[in-house]
Amino acid sequence: MKFEYKVNDSPLVRVDSIAYLGVTIKSNLSFDMHIHRLVSEAYRNLGFVMRLTSDFSNIGILKTLYTAYVRSKLEYAAII
Repeated sequence: MKFEYKVNDSPLVRVDSIAYLGVTIKSNLSFDMHIHRLVSEAYRNLGFVMRLTSDFSNIGILKTLYTAYVRSKLEYAAII
């Protein structure tokens, strides 16, 4: 059963998902869309880092770039 909610006699619009502070939540409280988007962005950033650093040999620099561009995407809002 779905109810119609109003604010000042104006009906509120139902949505299937909403993004709040970079976290996408579906109406059934599932994070599938959020996870899919994060993984896609992380793969895209990993490809960028791999293309840019194909000639690098310093492991420290590679680790720093990975941590900054790929891992940070995957860890954002991971506590949820």
